[in-house]
Amino acid sequence: MTPPVLRVVGPPGSGKSLLITSLVEALRVRGYRVATAVRRDERVTVVILSHGGRVTLERPLALDALLGVIAGVDPSIHLVLAEGYEDAGLPAVELRPPGAVPMLAGADLFAVVDSEEFAATFARSGPGETNGLAERVEREVLGLLGSSAEVPAAEAAATGRLGALGRLAARLRGKS
Repeated sequence: MTPPVLRVVGPPGSGKSLLITSLVEALRVRGYRVATAVRRDERVTVVILSHGGRVTLERPLALDALLGVIAGVDPSIHLVLAEGYEDAGLPAVELRPPGAVPMLAGADLFAVVDSEEFAATFARSGPGETNGLAERVEREVLGLLGSSAEVPAAEAAATGRLGALGRLAARLRGKS
């Protein structure tokens, strides 16, 4: 079974990599395994798996082929965050600077993130704080996975769906 995909789109310098880093961390502390895929310059595809493994392919890889590779290498991946993929019909988070013309509309648009507001949040809180986006992804994308792909109940109970690092970060921010 291939994991669901959430594309991250926006103009150059809008903070796509920061958002992906924060989403990966926020979902990781909840017990999810997230892979990232970045297609650069139509010549290179970089995949980073949840355990830190990295694969750089010296060619562009179509999203369907990429998902097959990821599922074959690590079938426990719950979600793929994809940057540089313009495949219509797949949900996307758009990072949008204030006043910018929207890139997406309709069914493909999962969420819009104000790039300046998110950059300020990242600078203040570091990775893992997503202004509610991780919770929405968990509820609306990962919540649809079904029992066969859910985070193991024992793991979720042991981590409190947050994990030691997340609890420490919340305590340091005064949110515990």
